[in-house]
Amino acid sequence: MSIAAPARSAPRRAPKARPAPAEAPRPARRRPAPARRISAGGLAWVVLLAAMLGGIVALNVAALRSGIDANHMSQQATVLGIQNRTLENEVQRLTAPWVIAKRARSYGMVQTSPWRYLPLRPRPHRLGVFSK
Repeated sequence: MSIAAPARSAPRRAPKARPAPAEAPRPARRRPAPARRISAGGLAWVVLLAAMLGGIVALNVAALRSGIDANHMSQQATVLGIQNRTLENEVQRLTAPWVIAKRARSYGMVQTSPWRYLPLRPRPHRLGVFSK
């Protein structure tokens, strides 16, 4: 029997120290983008759209005002119509024959008989032209 000799093994070394993790690489700094110039065409479009929107707003305000004015006129016409009907009723009431006769009596007037006529004699004129 043979006894095996222990195999030569490499001398044991201490484990390698792991290197400290390096800081995460920072992303490369980007240079700020140069400021874009507003082109004349873009500026013209912005001004055109702003003017068109302003025109639309002005048109809507004008339409709203005219609607309010039309409503006001309609209400005023209704009020005047009511006043006219009230005045027409009052005229009808005051021009009734019995109302006129009552007022005439209150002023001292008397109604004559319809078959009797008042004699109208011409009065002598002050200058005596119509004297008999």
